[in-house]
Amino acid sequence: MNILAYIKPLFRYWWLLVAAGLVAMMATIVVTYRQPAVYQTRATLVVGNMMYETNPSGNDLYLAQQLANYYARIGMQAEVSQSTRAALEMTWLPQYTVNPLPNSQFIEIVVNDTDPVRAQAVANELARQLIANSPTSDLNQSGDQQAFIAEQVSYLEEKIGETLDDIESAERELSETNSAQKITEIQSEISALQLKLSQMQSNYAALVANTGQGAINTLSIIEPAPLPTATVGPSRTMVTLIAGAVAVGMASVAAYVLEFLDDTLKTAEEIQPLLGQPVIGTIAAMGSGLAGRFQQMIHLTGFHKHRPTDGISGTTGDYFQQHPHSSLAEAFRNLRLHLDIAGKNEPMRSILVTSPSPEEGKTTIASNLAAAMAESGRKVLLLGANFEPQPHPGETMEIGTPGLVDYLNGAAQMDEVIQHWDANLNRIEAGQAAESAVDFLHSQPMQDLMRQLSDRYDTVIVDGPSLASTHALALSTMTDGVLVVVRHGFTRRKTAQTQVEKLSRVDARVMGIVLNMVPGH
Repeated sequence: MNILAYIKPLFRYWWLLVAAGLVAMMATIVVTYRQPAVYQTRATLVVGNMMYETNPSGNDLYLAQQLANYYARIGMQAEVSQSTRAALEMTWLPQYTVNPLPNSQFIEIVVNDTDPVRAQAVANELARQLIANSPTSDLNQSGDQQAFIAEQVSYLEEKIGETLDDIESAERELSETNSAQKITEIQSEISALQLKLSQMQSNYAALVANTGQGAINTLSIIEPAPLPTATVGPSRTMVTLIAGAVAVGMASVAAYVLEFLDDTLKTAEEIQPLLGQPVIGTIAAMGSGLAGRFQQMIHLTGFHKHRPTDGISGTTGDYFQQHPHSSLAEAFRNLRLHLDIAGKNEPMRSILVTSPSPEEGKTTIASNLAAAMAESGRKVLLLGANFEPQPHPGETMEIGTPGLVDYLNGAAQMDEVIQHWDANLNRIEAGQAAESAVDFLHSQPMQDLMRQLSDRYDTVIVDGPSLASTHALALSTMTDGVLVVVRHGFTRRKTAQTQVEKLSRVDARVMGIVLNMVPGH
């Protein structure tokens, strides 16, 4: 399994991932820094008084935990919220939660607010209102009643102590007497004292429960909410990183979707099996994006300016000649070498440069390939035979310059249409395209011209129309070989396959494929 094949879309659309992450993080930073700081405070309550007991029973602990869950639900109900707002004279409450702590009888009230003082007040008032909804509130309703109960508890504690002392004294006396009658009397006295003790202990337990000292179903505050001094949010760094990660993840999904929907040709590995032809040249793009592609089309063709030294229109192979040591120039030399190897057994005096569809850079390839071949000492002619509508006509032909059409219709002689570039490189412009100009490409004069040029020059490079035009097929039968140019990320698979198959039907000799405008190559 080739892992690189699976992550290739991420490398191809790396700019999308980076842009999505940066935009999301910048937007998050702007949003979070506009948000006010958040403060958090907590109030803690306890159910019952078992935390003060030395040996609480398991049943008591279980009951307290169940009551803690029950009171936590009550704390989130509207009744507690409304009574808290009324007590604080507020129309709304900040965000808060009432939660039982796991496996304990404690309840925690957590309040988040942008005002620390208000957060503290709300947390403590919620605790008081929650207590008001428990039996603890009944224990605090009457101060006089509670004072009376407290007095009775003290009285019983004193009497219980006295009774215990009396029982102890009677038991000592019982152990010292030998009289049967006396023993019977003392035992009766001890029984009466024990009954009295039992009754007082029962009364004591009931009174203690009413005071809350031994009650289980009660609430009390063990830790009031403090005034918060440190903020708990927003966590700008974490939120920003999460937003960036989510954006990159979404952009990654988009990259795979784009890769799935993109049916354009991009690599030699996919071109050769699809078209059945080898990729014999790879030409890099000058820069990246639309600007780089536009710059490449302008500078590589060289048709954007004139050469003032001899007045010849156009600058065929201008980039190759001005930058002979560049990587692009070396790429054209490599293309020339592959063509030489392909034509070793069957020399090619004429080569048609075409493409599956217009605007794939075939003029770029043709002009600079001609310059590369002229550099090797051959006598080369670049023949403009493309009459397809051009996006920038002024860059591909000079208005008023006689060219191929003028020669074929008899308006100009051969020497009048040939433009001398240097000692080894000449050019014939397409000329002024009349409505019937393309008909000349199918004519006998055109075939005769190709034979004459092949005898006169070592190599004739024909800058022809795209294969979408039937005129390209006609030219392919008049040349020794055909070079097909496909544009990286532009030429569609089905279009390329359909158009290249046309060449096989007319028995044209396809020399290979040139992958043009490859970014970062």
